[in-house]
Amino acid sequence: MTTNNNSLKDLRARAANLVSAAGSLATQFQEEEVRLKRGDEVTRIHALRAAIIRDIKSVRFEETRAGYSHSQARAFNNLVGLGAALAAKASNNDGFREISDNLFERPANSKAPSGTVLVRIGPGGVPQDVHAVSVSYLARESGQDEFRVMEELKKAQNLLLDGEKFSDLIDRLADEILHGTLSLPISPRAILQMQTRLDQVQITQRVLISQAD
Repeated sequence: MTTNNNSLKDLRARAANLVSAAGSLATQFQEEEVRLKRGDEVTRIHALRAAIIRDIKSVRFEETRAGYSHSQARAFNNLVGLGAALAAKASNNDGFREISDNLFERPANSKAPSGTVLVRIGPGGVPQDVHAVSVSYLARESGQDEFRVMEELKKAQNLLLDGEKFSDLIDRLADEILHGTLSLPISPRAILQMQTRLDQVQITQRVLISQAD
């Protein structure tokens, strides 16, 4: 009887160990799944950064071409205006003189493309709704100044960053993802909240350092 009891206890102990081992293994699988998921998300946003940097270079190139074309057109109009002005000077026709004045003055009042290219993070967040955008092009097409265009984009819940700040943001997001405090997709609101929190931490650290000194 004692032998049977000992065997039963041994079986129960083995069963308990197996259950514990299975639970531990399941936990390890879950942890590994989370780790792989976070690593995959970091890889995705790093790939996004590389793509956006390429897009920025491409858009800036187009802006340079637009600026060159504008300069060429301006130079041509200046020559036309100068020729008309000289002809008008030799003429007593007031109407012709007025037309020549308009031709000569118009290029001076026109604004050349400034080549302002930013990264727009739209309401869809990172990584789905991130694009390189030429603020200068939008300003030219809409007939507004660049500041007005940027304000309209911000009102539509877009974040605007230059290339360097966007690159820094990706590093911050990658760190947050690896620590499990953020996961994709990341909305503009979540990004702003993260930046506010990190800024507060930096301020606190500066205060503590100054107090220690």
